[in-house]
Amino acid sequence: MNCFLTKYIDIAEHLNFFIFLLVVCTLPFPWHFTQPLIVAWGISWLLEGRWLQWRNFRLNKTQVPILLICILIGWEATSLLWVEDTANGIREWTKHLPILAVAVVSLFGVNKYYKIEKVQIALYAATLISVISYLLLQYWAKVNDMVVIYGQYVLWDTWNMFNIPPMSNIKHHSYYCPILLMALGCTKGLYHHFCKTYPRWSVLLTLGIGDMILIATIILSGSRTTFLLMPLLLLLLLWQYRRHRYARKIGTVILLLTALLGSLIWTQSTITQKFKQSFQRISYEDSKDQPFSREPRIYIWHIILHDVSDYGWKGMGIGSSDAYLAKAYEQDGIPEVIDRSFGTHNQYLQTWMELGPIAMIFLFLIALIVPFCHSRKVRWASLYLNLIYGMSMLTECYFSRMSGVFQLCFAAVLLMMLEQEASMLSTVQDDDKTPQIKGHNHA
Repeated sequence: MNCFLTKYIDIAEHLNFFIFLLVVCTLPFPWHFTQPLIVAWGISWLLEGRWLQWRNFRLNKTQVPILLICILIGWEATSLLWVEDTANGIREWTKHLPILAVAVVSLFGVNKYYKIEKVQIALYAATLISVISYLLLQYWAKVNDMVVIYGQYVLWDTWNMFNIPPMSNIKHHSYYCPILLMALGCTKGLYHHFCKTYPRWSVLLTLGIGDMILIATIILSGSRTTFLLMPLLLLLLLWQYRRHRYARKIGTVILLLTALLGSLIWTQSTITQKFKQSFQRISYEDSKDQPFSREPRIYIWHIILHDVSDYGWKGMGIGSSDAYLAKAYEQDGIPEVIDRSFGTHNQYLQTWMELGPIAMIFLFLIALIVPFCHSRKVRWASLYLNLIYGMSMLTECYFSRMSGVFQLCFAAVLLMMLEQEASMLSTVQDDDKTPQIKGHNHA
């Protein structure tokens, strides 16, 4: 019987990690792929039975951010008591439940088969495949004179079977670019991993080509937030290697890359035009509440901050921000904002509208404290991920989008894995340093 249980648990652990790798591979694609897999990952984790073994249960400061987010989600559930559209509120609240699943997993950890190198390979390869698949689909649409249909996300016969838009969601770069940046962040780990087996020059050449494709994709996407993030992440890398023996050479390369990136940003017409639009003031005769610029996001934020008394100390309730903004647009809005039914495009401000100012400050503090809740060996990775999503939430509502919630869950599990591997490594090092007692071993 014990042999059967051991074999069953081993199979369940393998299955759990395999499904998680599939989840990682679907992250660069539309969330329709990821949603069933993340449910299957949760079920396989339950079947694995780690939650039945209390020796796996642990509490430490690395779980603080996730537990604080759970408190925030609990406050969202409470806001259903006073929200006007309860059905829509429940629908929005259920989008956040994957984060609760990660909170449970964080209490009991992941099994021994979780290896960070395999996850990095899967994420890096899947991101490149997603980019290439998008380019192939775009080329196919151009050759077959279907660019207009493709641009409107009309479903083709092949995709009707899955009821999803085209394969890669690169066009929605606000959710896609954080995955591109996370894939770029895997370069260092992949370099050390593959250099153990393959010649250094071949590893550098392969990863260099892959990184160039990812960076070029970011530049072509036109995401202003990501353009601002990339120099910050490069400077973070420079600070991390400030005491390295090749610190000057590494610093020179990073500064040159930063300068090159800045010149590409300035010369790239799409992003330059978008930046200029953010600082161009425009007035509409029919609008009494004039926006600061032509940028729709700035106009939306202006509307949100104009009448904060409408939200009160407890907010309007989860899922109510879109309806409130729709009324504001109809009363006094810019035409293109009304036509496209824009949301808040800021997670912090949306939290303020729906849950009140205290909840917004609470979310902001969560974003600030994340790196300080991790050990030194994981702190740089935590800071890297926190910069990506902390700044991205300034221009997008990650809690309101399924893909955003899944990405946040993945980032949380990734940090858990890094902490677990760092803990195991330190344990092995401590055992090696433990002095052997003379005469203890007679074998």
